[in-house]
Amino acid sequence: MKSAFDKAEACPAYVFKNFMVKDKPINLVLVDDRLGIKRAFVCNFDIAPCLAYHFYEIYSKMWGIETGYRNYHIRLFYFLFSTCLYNL
Repeated sequence: MKSAFDKAEACPAYVFKNFMVKDKPINLVLVDDRLGIKRAFVCNFDIAPCLAYHFYEIYSKMWGIETGYRNYHIRLFYFLFSTCLYNL
């Protein structure tokens, strides 16, 4: 992974096709965000480097949804606590 970041350092977007992770080929996409920080995401379809930033923006919206499902215990506690308050 470090060598991929080093190779894509000068490019605003770079796509590594057939990047191997646990013996499975994926597409690793490295793209600069608005602040110029290199971000990475993986996908299973081909992306042209010129479109990588647009896919990054779409993926970043999806990450917000996925991270909302973390902390199952806390959400369960809130649900049970609100149920108890409702029943009082």
